[in-house]
Amino acid sequence: MAVIANGIGWWLQQATRDAAPLVVVYAHEKGQQSAAGSHWARLVSSACDCDIVWRDVTPDSTESRAVYGLASYQGNPELDGLSVPDVFVSFSQVTGPDTIARGYADDYLDFHRYLDRMPNVTRYFAEVPQAFVAAQRGDRSIRSIPGDSGEDYDGSMAHMFINRAWLERLGLDVPTTWDQLTDVLRAFRDGDPNGNGEADEIPFAIRPTENNDPGGTETFEPDGWQLLLNSTGTPTQLNEQAGQNLFAGMDSSVKDISASNAVRRVGDYLADLASEGLVPSESFARSYALKQANEAMREAMQSDGGGVPSDSGGAGSSTLVGSTFVGTTFAEYESQLSAPIPLVGVAFAFDASAFEPNEDQYESISIPAERDGVQPTWDRSGRVRFNLNGVSVRANTRHRDDALRVVDALFDESVSLAQFYGEEAVDITHEDGRTMVSVQGDGTYPLGYGRAFVGWIRPGTIIVGDKPRERYVAADKPYREIYRRMGADGVFPMGMYLPATSGTGIGSVTDQWLAEQVCNASVPYDRDKAWNAYVRAQSEDSARAGQRREWQREYDRYMERDKTLR
Repeated sequence: MAVIANGIGWWLQQATRDAAPLVVVYAHEKGQQSAAGSHWARLVSSACDCDIVWRDVTPDSTESRAVYGLASYQGNPELDGLSVPDVFVSFSQVTGPDTIARGYADDYLDFHRYLDRMPNVTRYFAEVPQAFVAAQRGDRSIRSIPGDSGEDYDGSMAHMFINRAWLERLGLDVPTTWDQLTDVLRAFRDGDPNGNGEADEIPFAIRPTENNDPGGTETFEPDGWQLLLNSTGTPTQLNEQAGQNLFAGMDSSVKDISASNAVRRVGDYLADLASEGLVPSESFARSYALKQANEAMREAMQSDGGGVPSDSGGAGSSTLVGSTFVGTTFAEYESQLSAPIPLVGVAFAFDASAFEPNEDQYESISIPAERDGVQPTWDRSGRVRFNLNGVSVRANTRHRDDALRVVDALFDESVSLAQFYGEEAVDITHEDGRTMVSVQGDGTYPLGYGRAFVGWIRPGTIIVGDKPRERYVAADKPYREIYRRMGADGVFPMGMYLPATSGTGIGSVTDQWLAEQVCNASVPYDRDKAWNAYVRAQSEDSARAGQRREWQREYDRYMERDKTLR
């Protein structure tokens, strides 16, 4: 009787689960439209012809704070009462490429096996081969389908900006080499280009190399000093994990550029600028403090006969400085760019909105070459265009067929446009087989998801009045010729991730070597001695050599994937 009762209980539990509606979670910023009850969600439900429970997950929600993978839903008291979702949309904590790469791939459906049941997705992959390649992991499985914001966003996450009004006021031309850039920066320092009678100009603002904001969690932004490597012809890719660690994809191989002559020359140039007050050394002060703290601890442990701490000089060593905050914070840096009276002459930024309320004074320029005869490269990644967090389906869902229909519906044109822009932000018309989108109001679609959406802006779509898109196109325009010249060189496959790799370029020994050089630029300092010690440490770092080999194997796996839809 007990066995029968248990069997009946199990059957009733399964029947209840089967009868429960499909659960879709959508992760997005607070203030954007809710998925639940939205026009586009109703379109998805209609296409699925099924009952759907939509859950919105914003950064301040319990689900966002408590979930760091699918397994977190099991036995987590903070998530008590929440059904495990069947479909995850733009949910980086669960289905981001790094999370899946850490060994959770089997938790999600392999969409490659079901493409014949998803006509919108199949058409998407056929018309946008980059999306198909980006979706595939090294083993050719597709665990997440990325969103595509359209061809306009096929560029870089950062660009070099200069204050054009300052150039005109001082009668200067746009610099095309480092020497010319130095002359311009001197003029910005000495010529009072903002006209306020004070020597408050920051000729070249560099993002701090270490997060110095109390309580801050950011560890890397793709608009730091590393971008100057492109002046030497050395490509960077700071949107990808390998590139953040100063590995570069060149000539079909992975190269460790952390101790290259190009890094040395960039370091020397920045130190020269700092010695003249053209680059603020405060942006490097936190990393220099880390280096000093690491050295002090190492000397203390060695004098006591102990070992050297395993994270000495590494990205995780910020704890060695404790709660001491030195130098410029990220927040202060951003306020410098957006000061009421322009303070900054040159800086890296995503687009001109970083300089609001004076964004009309700034324009992007191609990064100056190290010297005449050098062809600059540029940092390139489809991370601007493609939302790799994408959409995934739990492998053991009991609503697989409905879930696949939901995923396919997300890539319907009307659903995609409603997601991206919001319900009332656009006027959409169709003529001669083309879609025309007119963005209403101030052109900012505050209730849409923008580039965080998971849908597809089709090639050939005519879009007018989209202010963020227009700003990005203007920012990226000077770099388009560089992209064409580079081709695929210097571009890692999107989503390549190695769980064993620790840390990033931020707070690394490379940053700390550079920070010491910049912070001592105005005093007697033996650059050669410091560089040789740094290079020796890098060459003796067996872990780093092993990481390069692992990246090469992963790179080879990715490059062997199918490039055409089958």
